[in-house]
Order: sequence, then C-alpha cells, then structure tokens
Amino acid sequence: MIGGNDLEAQRLKTAVLGIQDHQKRSQDEVIKEALSVPLYRPNRYPKASIYYPRCNEKSIPALDHLELLGMTRKTKYLDCAFYYGGVGDARHFYQQLHHIYTYHKEMTERDEIDKRLTKKLDSFLFTLVDMHPKMLARNVMMFRLLHDLRKEKEDVEFKEKEEMIDKEERGEMPHVGEYTFVQATIWYLFACDIMPPYIYLRLLALINKLLASGDNFGIPWLKMTNETQLGIRTALMEWLESHEILTKRFDVHYAQTELKWDKKLNMLQNCEKISFMYMDREWEQYSESLLTYPPPLLIREFEPELGKLISESMIKSPRRRKEAFTKYARDNWRVNFTLLQRTDWYNTRGNDWKTTVDVLKIVDDLLDNTSAFLDEEVFASTMFSLDAPIYISQVWGPFFRSCSDALSFPLVEVTVELVLDEAYHYLDVCRFGIGREPLGYNAIYLSNIPDFTGGFLPTVLHALPMVGRSGYVQSNILWNTQVFQEGLPRALMEYTGTISLETAESLLGFTRLETDQDRWLEYLLVKDGNPLWKALERPHHWILSTPKDLPKMKQFTTWLMYMFLKLALPPPRNAGPGGCAVEQPLTLNTFVRLCLSLVTIRGIPMNWVSDAVDEILTGKITTFARPPLAVPMALDAAHPFSGKTKRPMTFYVEPLLPDLRALLVRYLPALGFRLETPLPMMSSVSKYAIRFLVKEARYSMAKMLMLVFMETRGHLPVEEVWGTMVNGGELDNIYIFSTFEYDIIGDPNRNPLLVRATIHMEKRLMCRMEKCDWIVHLVETDEYTSVSEANISRRELL
Repeated sequence: MIGGNDLEAQRLKTAVLGIQDHQKRSQDEVIKEALSVPLYRPNRYPKASIYYPRCNEKSIPALDHLELLGMTRKTKYLDCAFYYGGVGDARHFYQQLHHIYTYHKEMTERDEIDKRLTKKLDSFLFTLVDMHPKMLARNVMMFRLLHDLRKEKEDVEFKEKEEMIDKEERGEMPHVGEYTFVQATIWYLFACDIMPPYIYLRLLALINKLLASGDNFGIPWLKMTNETQLGIRTALMEWLESHEILTKRFDVHYAQTELKWDKKLNMLQNCEKISFMYMDREWEQYSESLLTYPPPLLIREFEPELGKLISESMIKSPRRRKEAFTKYARDNWRVNFTLLQRTDWYNTRGNDWKTTVDVLKIVDDLLDNTSAFLDEEVFASTMFSLDAPIYISQVWGPFFRSCSDALSFPLVEVTVELVLDEAYHYLDVCRFGIGREPLGYNAIYLSNIPDFTGGFLPTVLHALPMVGRSGYVQSNILWNTQVFQEGLPRALMEYTGTISLETAESLLGFTRLETDQDRWLEYLLVKDGNPLWKALERPHHWILSTPKDLPKMKQFTTWLMYMFLKLALPPPRNAGPGGCAVEQPLTLNTFVRLCLSLVTIRGIPMNWVSDAVDEILTGKITTFARPPLAVPMALDAAHPFSGKTKRPMTFYVEPLLPDLRALLVRYLPALGFRLETPLPMMSSVSKYAIRFLVKEARYSMAKMLMLVFMETRGHLPVEEVWGTMVNGGELDNIYIFSTFEYDIIGDPNRNPLLVRATIHMEKRLMCRMEKCDWIVHLVETDEYTSVSEANISRRELL
C-alpha cells in the first residue's frame, strides 16, 4: 500500500500518477506537442528576417541523368523525392529538372519510352521550403512563366528566327511572339537587377494574373497548404502595392552606384562549360550600367535607341560606351522590384539594398553542371543570331526551356510542393506524418542553413532520419568558414563535440559520403596552399551510419554531459575573421531530441542515456566533461577527447532543471527511454507569457536569447551567472530557460520594443516566484547581458 509520510512512497506515487497522466494523451497529441516546441533560441527581431533573393553556390543535381538512367536497370519506373530547405532562388531544383529532361531525351533516343507501359509514369516529388514568403512568391512567378513557356509550340522560337530572317530580307519588321516575351521575362526576373520598362509591366501583369488564379496559381503541377498560399499572396500584393515606392527609393541610379558585387570578368575567358566569347563588350558596359541586352526582336520592336547604342558601341571607346549605356539605363529602365523587401524593412534600423551578383556568375552557376545536351542546344539557339555578338541572355535560354519541358513530359509526373516553414521543422512534420504520409527523400539539400541553425547536430537529428535508402543530406559552410582554421575536425568539435568523422560515427551515427573526386579536389586545395577551411565551402554529403560496435560507455557519458552543458550554457561568442561569429541557437530541446535519437536511431542502450539524464535531474553532475569556454571550440582545449581532464568536476545544474523537466514532460511518452526520476504530470505544467520592454541598443538577428528568473533581493548580477555555473559554482533561487517562444506585440518601429516571451513551466514554481516577488531577465548569450527585465507578477496564464 502506498501512503503515509514515507518519502520513497510519495516519490513512487508521483511517478505512477505521472505515467497514468501521460498515457491519457494520444500519439497524435504527443507528436503535435513535440512539434510545437521551438527548435532554436529566439532572436530579438523574430519577424525581421533578411530576404536573400539569390543563392551563392553552383547548382548541383541530386541525381544526374546518368544516375537516373542507371536506376532504370533496377526498377521499371522511377519514383524519386527531393527536399530543398531554404530553397532560395531554387537553382538546385532547376538543375534537377534539367537532368530529368536529359534523362527523358536519352530514354527517347534509346526507344526505351515506347517499350514501357504508358499507364505508369516516372514520378518526381520536389518539396521546396523557405521561411521567407517573398522568396516563395518570386519562385511562383518563375514557375508560372515556365508553365506558360511550355504552352507554346516546341518549335516556335525556331520559326520566329526564320520569320525574322525572311522579313529582314524583305525589309519588314518581324513580329514579337509571346514565346520571346516569356523567355525575356524569365531572364530579367531571375538574373538581373534592372530591366526594360515593358518587362517591368509584364511582371506587374503576371502578379495580377497569379492573384486572380486558383489555389495553385494556375500551375497544374504545383501544390501548397492554405497557410503557404496566403503567405505568397500577401507577398505578391505587397509588391503590387509598394513597387512604385520601392523603385523610387532604389532606382537604377542607386543600383548602379550603391550596390556592391564581385565582378567576374575572368569568366569571359576562363569558363570551361560555356564559351562566353564575343560577349566582352556587353559585359564591359554592364559592369557599370547593369544593363544586359534584351533579345534582338524586343530591341527592334521597343528599343530602337538601344539597338543604335549597341551598333555604335563597336566603334566607341570603352569609357564612352559605359557612359552611354549607364545614362540610357537611368533614363529608361526600371529596377527589378522582386529583389526588394517590404518598405518597413528599409524604413527602420537603417537597412538598405546593399549587394548583388554578377550575371556571369549566375549563368555560370546554373550551367556548370548541365549535360552535354545543353551545349548542343545553346549552339542551335545562338547560331541563327543576326546580331553579333551573341547576347549573354541567349546563352542560358535553352537551360530554362529544358526545365519547362521536363515539367510537362507525357511520361513524367512532376509534383512541386511549396512550403512556408523552417527547413528542419517541416522535416519533422514530414517525418511524423502530420497532414501527409511519411516518406524518405533521395536527397535533402540544406545549402548553408546549418551556418545559422547549429551546424551538423540538427542535420543529424532532423534531416538524416528523413533520407531513404542510399539517400543523403547535402550541406556546406559559407558564412563562417574562416573560424575553422583546422577544417572539418574543428567544425565537428564545435558543432557536435566530436573530434573526427570516426568519433562522430561512433557516437552520433552519421558520417560523410566521400567520393574519389572529393578527396582529389581537397588534396589539390591543400597542395595549392589553400587553408584547410576552404574545403568546408564545398558541398558535403552526409549519411546515416550506425556501427554495430558501441562506443565505450564512459566516453559516451562524458560526451553526453559535455553536450548538455554546451547546449544549456553556450559560451560568450566572439566575432572571427571578417566579423563572422559562430551561431549558437540550440537549446535544451535539442538535448532531449539528441537523447531520443541516440536510443532510437543510433542504437545506444537505453540505460546509458537514462542514467545520464537521471543524474542531471538530481541537480548535480560529476563528470570528466568541461563546458566549452570559447567559441569556436579550440582543438587543443579541454574537451571529452583531449585527455586533459584528469579529474572529475562537479557542476550544479539545478537552475537548468525547470526548463529540462518541462521539455521531458511535453515529450512523454515518446522519449524512447525510461527515467527513474519522477517527472511532473502534464496537468501540472502551464503555459505563461511575460511582457518586456526592450531598448534597441543594437540590431541583431542572431538567435541567442535566454530567460533568467531570480529573486529580487540579494541576487547575483546576470553577467556573472554563466561564469559561476561553468566554474562549478552553486546558485540558489535562479531558473534558466533556453526554450521559449518570443514575438513582438507592439509597433516594431518603436523604441523600446514591446515583446512577449512564452514558456512552459510547472505551476508550483510560478506560484513560488510570485509569492517571493521574483524578477525575470531577457538575456543575450553572446555577452550574457540583460536587455530587459520584468517583474514576475506581469506574467499571463495562457
């Protein structure tokens, strides 16, 4: 019988009641609760996300046409799925479409298509995810243009050119067809900062057409949720309403004089994939004017003055050419408004449109990994040109025509799923089957999202479980590579607490998929005297790998304790070379997900994990691990594998337990391991909101906020909390939360900002703090300084 005043009996009773309480929750309820837990620390301006309309890397197919052809030897019909997180300008998606096009052409030439049953199609699913609605809106504009392009006859462009030749011989002006207009609109929308006025008007007309279309914007192969559609429609309407204001402030003169960009003159001579021969005069004036030549038909029909400038430029000096084209563009052309954000982004905190990308780089990034078919079609596309030299815009026309064709082949079914969400969060949604059946992707592209989301660790926890057999995750480091002077080992140490790929595989169950070409290219980098961090900029492929042999238990426990301390108490960060700092956005929620992954995916014994978590829940841990004291973590510092920590050290972690307990309760009964320590019942945890007034001392979007609750009287200064804890000091009457929601509830343009932090906490703790009149600080972890404080009595029960 359980009862009386026996402490152990009361403890057991609480555990039993807790189990009964959690078992009442359905699996769907537990999953939805887990998906609602924030993945990252908040930043001070959560809704002020920077809009990056263009990517900075070469487009790479997940499966090139040769790999697709190889797959047909094992299966009669292809069924592939690709995930693009932070899709940006969708260049990798377009490259994959091009290779599907080439695959289909190869199959047709081999007569393989006719041998297959027409009732069954090759199926390709593309999931394109981005947090910024304007990014998705810009992609929808591109998709509609590609769809419209395909609606024309396949040979219309050739006929237009023949018509142009015939009519010129008769002294007549050729007719500008819709096909030419659509191709030109694709070029200026995707690649250019400024455009002719008639293309500008077509973009406005395109937006109106999209807004008047149905749920999928008139694109039969496109699908999305209602929330995504609403975000895209809102972004399109904002452009429609504010384009005049935006382009008046950021006009052509502004673009020509203020934008910073890396000029790629060397590509005119050194590009291996496509010859840019004879385009030097166009690029030479473009480097000052930002004007790229429209197709010849459009010049003759709408801009004869520009045509005259192009003809005269053959005899003018370089300086006079640049001046003439620069003035013409200022007087006649318009800025590409789809590159610009909302007006309030530019009206606050001194933001501006600052950078752009050379069109030569954009073209080269798209064409560098194309198939041999494209070379033939580029030649066929440009050989009929009556205007020498060939224009830059003509070189890439066949690429987007191949993308358009791939979307409409009769024996290929393409579905494009657009999602307005954070990349890792939507992977969790897919994984747990919320609103759709779970599936495994052939490839998951993350680009450099890990730069801002915690590096390799969230890739292991959220992305790798979603790859199918022989699938992989692709990512690279672009933002802060220079801080990892020793290359991959330093990056692994910083992000996963491991010292090598072998250690990462042993502990976490993931490794890098290296090819002979990868090893050769990295050898050449070192041989040519490049620093080791340069190799991190190249795309890396990551795969799940669960060795049969387990790591040593002592080593594993030390590492897990290290990860707990690192995630809960990230060290103050310092800017590295170039002012880039390593982002530390992860929370104790990541620690809980890590524990779950170690048991369910890596195959670590449950008792290894539960014993470590039970020790943490006592409020005191004794371990050989040492919390990191700097970021990025130095390879020669004391860490779980350095051998420098000869003695165990005790850390008092009681201030971290309210956050951890609330998280564990929200995940039960889906943890995957059992704890001896009784947890509170779900009904004893409530959701609270606390309001702060935050003075705008500086503008930062780094995810680095935490909440520190403490007694009003005699409390330790906030700035000393981190140093005390990592040095083994004991703190009473302090609670630290890394996991909470945060939003601006007042006018975002006012100073100070009115914000709200929302947390899950045990009711008994909140009652205790109210009774003793505690305060709560909103703290930034880069320097552990308070940016605001509030009395706990200002909390709201939600």
